[in-house]
Order: sequence, then structure tokens, then C-alpha cells
Amino acid sequence: SSELLLQIVNDILDFSKIEANQLFLMDEIFQLEYLFSKLANMFGYAAYSKKIELLFFLDPNMPRQLVGDELRITQILVNLLGNAVKFTEKGHIKVYAHWIEVDSKNVRLEFRVVDTGIGMSKEKQSKLFTEFEQGDNTTSKRYGGTGLGLVICKKLVNKMGGNIDFIS
Repeated sequence: SSELLLQIVNDILDFSKIEANQLFLMDEIFQLEYLFSKLANMFGYAAYSKKIELLFFLDPNMPRQLVGDELRITQILVNLLGNAVKFTEKGHIKVYAHWIEVDSKNVRLEFRVVDTGIGMSKEKQSKLFTEFEQGDNTTSKRYGGTGLGLVICKKLVNKMGGNIDFIS
């Protein structure tokens, strides 16, 4: 209960910071391989306990050290992986990272979280990135959540100059 309450408070605080334009991104050196290792540790047991295979794929041609906001990238991936574990009853979850564009100053990355979860209708997908919206009442009762996680992800990704999408 305390973890759920803390997550709700953190979601509301992050959402408020973003809406007030008071959330600032950091530029720091980080290693994506280490970030993936942390994610595997965070979600490995939950996936294992549901007998879900959790796999990570890192493009071998991608630079090993990157500069960006590791905390916010982690926050986005934690939310996406949390949803994947929550909504997947059997099968697998695969996390991919590869670079799609490189110039003299920037590396543009693409992350994908692919799972064999429950999926969504087109109608539900249209509301996916809307504040306080969830798939439906039965989904929110069964799985919980605030309806803010994906909104925060979208706003963070947009602030980083990227896009986020969902395909069922």
C-alpha cells in the first residue's frame, strides 16, 4: 500500500512539474547497458514469478556511453516495463534499444517494449495518453494505476524531442 501511495504521489508531482514547465532535463554521461541491467534487476523477479520471459536487446553498433537524462529515460522505461509486466499473463517481454540517427552532436535512440500482453481495442488506444484515462473500469480495478504514467512518459519523451506510440 505504501509503495502504491508513493507512486501516486510521485506521478502527481511529476505531472505538476511538467505542466508548470518546471521539470528540467539533465545532461549526464551514462551507459545504456548498465541502465538495462538495472531494469532487469527491477523487473526480473516479477516477470519470473509470472513465468514471463524478460529479454533485453541492445544494438551492438550503438555507442556505449551516452549523454542525456538517465533518470528520466529510466523513469519512462520503468513505466513501460511496469505496464508490460502488469498486463502480460504469459509469453514474453522484449526491450530493444538501437540508434536511428547520428550526427556530430546527437544520437537519436529508439526504445521498444514488445510484449504478449492483453492488447487494446482501437477505441481504448485513442485514450492511452490522456490524463487519468485507463483502458476501462474493469482494467483499472483489476490492475490498478492512476492513469498518469503514460501521460508523463509522453510529456518526457516530447520534452526530449522524441515521440511515443503504441501498437496493439
